[in-house]
Amino acid sequence: TSEGALAFDTATFSQKLASSFEQIQSLFLKQRTLGIDTPLSDLNNGRGVSRVDGADLRIKARDGTLLDIDTAGASTVGALLSRINSAPGNNGRIEARLGSGGFTIEILDASGVGLNPLSIVNLNGSTTASDLKIAKTLATGETLLKGDILLLKGDPGVAARMEERLDFLT
Repeated sequence: TSEGALAFDTATFSQKLASSFEQIQSLFLKQRTLGIDTPLSDLNNGRGVSRVDGADLRIKARDGTLLDIDTAGASTVGALLSRINSAPGNNGRIEARLGSGGFTIEILDASGVGLNPLSIVNLNGSTTASDLKIAKTLATGETLLKGDILLLKGDPGVAARMEERLDFLT
């Protein structure tokens, strides 16, 4: 408007949404994909990942194996995945990897049949597992934990820009 306020034309938006849903969806959700070289400091719209002295997160495999992961020194997504994959006692039981779409982290439990559900929790007051969007417990028998979508600093989508602004204002 002439006063500098943002005006939203609901009728035009609804018409475009009906005729070009994929384009509208892309406008709002467009984002960069994760890579092994993505800095951890870019995750969560640039807020990064919380860390503490000592272990930051615990993975409990279906066979009962406990892996306490210390992320100190890991500065990229690839380094963090490597920390999990090479954790003492892992021996191939747990595989951390990028999700197939490139927006998430996945944890595969290859430990075999067990009575425990695959679970990932924060440790020692850290919020690392939550920040990585992998703090979850699966149903018994499930083997693939799919993390939630990670937004990156500088993502071009409207939704990411709005979230950044709201975070700045609050």
